[in-house]
Amino acid sequence: MEQQDFFLRGLSANVKFAIFGLLSLVLLLVDSHYQVLNVVRDVVTVGLRPLQSVATAPVAATRWLGDFLVLQSDLQQENARLQRQRLIDSAQLMRLQSLQQENAQLKRLFASAKSLQRPALFGEILYAGRDPFTRKVIINRGSNDQVLPGQVAIDDQGVLGQVTRVQSLVSEVTLVTDRNHTVPIQVQRTGLRGVVAGTGQSDTMEMRFMPVNVDLKPGDVLETSGIDGTYPAGLPVARVTRIDRPGSLMFARIYCAPIGSVDRHRFLLILRDQIEIPPRPEEASASELKSAARKQGVH
Repeated sequence: MEQQDFFLRGLSANVKFAIFGLLSLVLLLVDSHYQVLNVVRDVVTVGLRPLQSVATAPVAATRWLGDFLVLQSDLQQENARLQRQRLIDSAQLMRLQSLQQENAQLKRLFASAKSLQRPALFGEILYAGRDPFTRKVIINRGSNDQVLPGQVAIDDQGVLGQVTRVQSLVSEVTLVTDRNHTVPIQVQRTGLRGVVAGTGQSDTMEMRFMPVNVDLKPGDVLETSGIDGTYPAGLPVARVTRIDRPGSLMFARIYCAPIGSVDRHRFLLILRDQIEIPPRPEEASASELKSAARKQGVH
């Protein structure tokens, strides 16, 4: 009866554990020496690969999504930082370019001051005049710097204007483009004298009271004649841009562009010397003219 129970129950669990453990050790030893299970292992690995991929897919997807979100956040932060840096660099570059232009203009002004061989004072334009219909600027030089009304303001290219009002710390300069300002000039090519006046526009001047057949052409340079004793002779003022010769009028319409940078730069030169000329003689009265006419009639 006990023998029948043994065959019905089979081996006990402990015996099975011992047998399978021994078998595992034998297989490990045999495989370690003879590599007999490599083929079986490869087949099992290939067969289980799809199941392994499916089982690890949620973990891999979660990890990829997390990396993507972190990467996007890092990229956005880096992009914002680069944008801020670009704005800072752009501002610094514009400031550097502005400083380079100012430095270049100052060098040209120094060279102009030396070439003029006249005492000159450097000035800086602080702000424009309050009246929008005039062309005037305020500079940082005044009577404390021995600036006087009537002195000429120039830059490295030509005449800018004339000092018209002086205070202790600042002065007012009326530009050549002011509509109420005139400059006695002569044509550099022919020596023809005339008067050029401002029009109130920063890029246009007008040469007035010239006959229709005047010897002028676009491109002619107009320079100060020095006749009035205010502007030294030979300073460039304007360049002829257009000439209208209407047959129905007595005078030609001659348009010019100022040579000096009247609306661009901040620095200028004030010429400190003033030309002294004898006073203008008094004009004869009406009675003197009549007396002179009678004397001529007698003779």
